[in-house]
Amino acid sequence: KELTDNFIDLDENPRKFFVQDVLESYKEYCQHWKSNDWGQNQLLRKGINIATALYHFSEHLPSNIRSTINTLEARCLDYVLVRDITNVSKHKTITKYTPRISDAAQIYEAVTITLFSDDKGEYPAPQLEVYLKLNDSTERKLTEILYNVMLMWRDTLSQLNIVDIKTIPKPINDKPLTRKEATQKRSHLHIMQGEDFKAHLHLL
Repeated sequence: KELTDNFIDLDENPRKFFVQDVLESYKEYCQHWKSNDWGQNQLLRKGINIATALYHFSEHLPSNIRSTINTLEARCLDYVLVRDITNVSKHKTITKYTPRISDAAQIYEAVTITLFSDDKGEYPAPQLEVYLKLNDSTERKLTEILYNVMLMWRDTLSQLNIVDIKTIPKPINDKPLTRKEATQKRSHLHIMQGEDFKAHLHLL
């Protein structure tokens, strides 16, 4: 109610930027996540791009609207992480304030191989992910962080009558895969000749 009470007519720019830039960049990230193509940090680059767009999106709102938005960190705790991702991707290390990640090396691609089992035995399913190793040694998936911040902006912009988006894609495996589904998942490796290559594998 506080947000809508303070609403003042806007031009189309905030809506246009969110729909054509932020949302489309997020969809591209989701599509690459689904493709499982890895080896050249493509998902990582796309993840950093969308994290940066999500962090800086408030700057595309008119000042009178920005002043009505309560602290974004209070609305979504993961907004702090997209801030840190934005800063370490630009500066490599963070020496100011108290970040949850301090170095760009704490963000990396990995293929997670999950072992399921049925009456025929075990079977693997690969999934490309981008992980964050936080300063407190916990790990987070970038897909979950981006999804949570996208939901925060969707709800905030709906309250502001700027844009009404019903569905945000959710690139998260939150249910077991059947043997047939796992067989259909493939992990495609791409490497650049003459360049160093380092693989991260997680086994669950």
